[in-house]
Amino acid sequence: MSRPGIFVSLADAIAKARCLVADLGAVGIHPKESSRLLSYVRTLVEAEEQRWIKDFGRYLFAYQEIPLLGSIFAFLKEPPHPKADWREAFRKILSGHYFPGVGDGRARDTQAELFFASLAKSLGYGVELGDSRLRDSGLGEPDVVISNGAPGLRLRLNGPIHPALSAAK
Repeated sequence: MSRPGIFVSLADAIAKARCLVADLGAVGIHPKESSRLLSYVRTLVEAEEQRWIKDFGRYLFAYQEIPLLGSIFAFLKEPPHPKADWREAFRKILSGHYFPGVGDGRARDTQAELFFASLAKSLGYGVELGDSRLRDSGLGEPDVVISNGAPGLRLRLNGPIHPALSAAK
């Protein structure tokens, strides 16, 4: 049965997730077993093996996050690459918690920045990323700069600020 839009079967979602893990490895990004990406894959596999969904919230989040991470990766890995090491930033987003709002939110902040960068890149803009080490300290501004090659058009994104960082300023 054909599914409209973004909906895919559970088997297809698992296959896409495994392809993403393999594609990440091909560019030197090897998610740890504790990474949220591999946790998402395990959640989907468990749902398929059990033929029912034990925790619908975890399943739904895995089902929607894998294509989002895959889209961000797909646009960032293609030339021209953003200035700064996008691989380092991508590794960071994989280290975040399963759900947003739990623990240190900097991985999710970085995910928002990389999403914006990949979206801008998909629209043909040049993309520069700030230094993530400075960004994490609250000193690295801006997080993302996009440009269209014309002098005078540079758009800056200062991603969501983690509460611990905003208190330090």
